[in-house]
Amino acid sequence: MIKLKRVCRYNIRDTFKLEVDFSHKSDVVHPLAFLELIAKEESCMPLLIYDDDIPVGFFVYGIVSNCYVIANLMINKIDQRKGYATRAMTTLISKIKKDKNHDKIFLNVNEHNAAAIRLYQKLGFNFDGISHFVVDEIAGTSTDVLQMVLEY
Repeated sequence: MIKLKRVCRYNIRDTFKLEVDFSHKSDVVHPLAFLELIAKEESCMPLLIYDDDIPVGFFVYGIVSNCYVIANLMINKIDQRKGYATRAMTTLISKIKKDKNHDKIFLNVNEHNAAAIRLYQKLGFNFDGISHFVVDEIAGTSTDVLQMVLEY
């Protein structure tokens, strides 16, 4: 059973168990690095994805400019293609939709990540026509990303 747990001092060591698949290095940031980036952002909630008590993934969500945003969905290298991303996203979207003060969820996706685009479209996300250019100053790389939105 999929469970989403907020990253805290009691489970932060579980992020060490997650490994980014080499083919997705340009799409996601390892959870530990991402946690460092958002450490002072009170609006961001980092979540570990568990299958029973085994950590299988990570992502962050929060409210930015009065809309929900989901960022850095990452499934452990050895746990990919097992439906964890679909189940985790479905669980989070159901939770978000209970908040009647908001009606949109945004996320960004690498334009070359066809599997992620299919997943988000299957969950009801649509392209909103805005494309962003992101620069990773640490790695010295850049990539085009597409913004997607789910209106509910």
